[in-house]
Amino acid sequence: MKKVIKQVLLVTLMLVLICALSACFLLPDGFGNEGDNKSKEHLQYTLNEAKDGYSVEYLIDNPTYTHLIIPSEYEGLPITAINRIFSSKIEKITIPASVKYIADGAISEAHTAIDVDKNNAHYKTVDGSLYTKDGSVLVRYASGKKDTSFTLPNTVTTLGEGAFSKSEHLTSIVLSQNITVIPNYAFSNSKALKSITLPNGIISIGLRAFSYCSSLTSITIPDSVTNIDSGILEGCESLAEIVIGNSLTNLNWIDFSQHPSLKNVVIGNSITAIDEGAFAGLTTLESVTIGNFVATIGKETFKDCTSLKSVSFGENNKLTVIESGTFDGCSALSGVQIPASVTKIGDKAFFYCSNITNISLDTVTEIGKNAFSGCSALAKVVLSDNIKYVGSNAFGDCNALVCNEDDNAYYLGNEQNQYLVLMGVKNKQIVSFDISTQTKIIYSNVFSECELLESVNIPSSVTSIGSFAFSHCKALTSVTIPISVTTLGDYVFTYCSSLGSVELPESISAIPDGMFYNCESLSNVQIPNSVTTIGANAFDGCKTITEVRFSPSLTSIGEQAFAGCYKLQSVYIPDTVTYIGYKAFYKCSNLKIYCQAKSKPNGWDKDWNYSNCDVSWNHHSSY
Repeated sequence: MKKVIKQVLLVTLMLVLICALSACFLLPDGFGNEGDNKSKEHLQYTLNEAKDGYSVEYLIDNPTYTHLIIPSEYEGLPITAINRIFSSKIEKITIPASVKYIADGAISEAHTAIDVDKNNAHYKTVDGSLYTKDGSVLVRYASGKKDTSFTLPNTVTTLGEGAFSKSEHLTSIVLSQNITVIPNYAFSNSKALKSITLPNGIISIGLRAFSYCSSLTSITIPDSVTNIDSGILEGCESLAEIVIGNSLTNLNWIDFSQHPSLKNVVIGNSITAIDEGAFAGLTTLESVTIGNFVATIGKETFKDCTSLKSVSFGENNKLTVIESGTFDGCSALSGVQIPASVTKIGDKAFFYCSNITNISLDTVTEIGKNAFSGCSALAKVVLSDNIKYVGSNAFGDCNALVCNEDDNAYYLGNEQNQYLVLMGVKNKQIVSFDISTQTKIIYSNVFSECELLESVNIPSSVTSIGSFAFSHCKALTSVTIPISVTTLGDYVFTYCSSLGSVELPESISAIPDGMFYNCESLSNVQIPNSVTTIGANAFDGCKTITEVRFSPSLTSIGEQAFAGCYKLQSVYIPDTVTYIGYKAFYKCSNLKIYCQAKSKPNGWDKDWNYSNCDVSWNHHSSY
């Protein structure tokens, strides 16, 4: 009898245990029944306008449970809408049949599963992710799932806002070919995502769509994309390659400087401008392809991109100017094909691009100051017949540069004309020199410190004379500058202590800074009527000048322009002059100044007459 009683008790105990375990598996996580749904108490309920149902929000930071169950009703009315669910602690969400509407981006945190009642007429669950009932919209991927790859069914035509955001484990995603819009925050903060295929059919990418996808290594924007909102790649610190399609017209949506791993960039044919400094300091950048319609590249765009090896331009490129400092410090740049559309190279454009060996400038008419300075491997340069200007030190420290040698001189040119630019003279002890009649440019410092040079013949072919071209030519007594010359560099005749006269042509519009600095023997100078500007220190230290008469075209006199002109007795300043700089007539102790203006114009420096020279206002004379 005792044995039977023990067996009955054992069977009873086993039945109780089985029932208990069954209850655990059948009921939602952490709850005994609907009445034990603690999350129900933490929801915020809002009565809708029709007063026939409620919408809910869930904003609990640290709940004691991991399963959120949306109840089917509240105070006798159905729950019809979900406006927002926010909690990083919730792993699973259960949505009742009564819900008709879920706001875009409502489910913003990572969850392992989203379960929808099978009787819901508007939504459904597939593998834990939330879709509309017809399967055309992926409302929310269950971003807490441990799957590493995902292929979106072709039935899906629309993604909900933030559909894949904070997907913790996905490394690759293939989208449906029927997707046309990538919505706001679609993949944001999916930190494991390395690759994604965007189908050629997408026309728009929303705000911060891929922001802080910190493992994403490459992205190709399809040709079909015509609109992109800002910040789509913000915080993508591993991004190494960007390929931009041929329909986008601007780059306002991207800040390349935020991508410290960037190596390769392809810019499509519809982009028209690249902003100043867009890639500056990206030391990982290796190659850039620039499309046909880029007409503007800003200053210092690729400055200090020390790994940049190649830059290629489209065959029909619209670029006309390579701006100042564009490739400054690109020490790995070995070659660049200047587009045929380019006519101007800015100051320091290729400064210290020490790996460039040759370059063709056969369409370029202007080369800026220091444009190729420090290009120590540059051996060959081909110039245009139409070259008009080569700035000072444009080829400074180009020690490998091979020039054409002729009659004690070095020239640069092309196959048709080897004498376009006079680069230097072999023998600094020359007494006289005849420049080639085919030369257009006298380069900076060409005759500098040729202390025995007494005369030089400048032919009418010359259009530009570089900075310091005749500096310290102490024996030079006179120079005639032909009317063909339109551009003069700074300090052209500085310290030409024997220079008594210079004929300036009507073709120049400015007397540059320091042009006759310390030309102690220069006694008289006729300022051409074409001159509108006299630069700083232009006649500083010209001790023997006695008179200067300015033309009625003059508008500006630079600071200390006539400082130290001790014998200067009179100057006549027309009322067209709107600016006179600091100490313009410093130490001109014998000077009388006649001004056509009735009183000092506002634009003149307060210390323009620092030495208190005698001034006569409202003076009228023949100009």
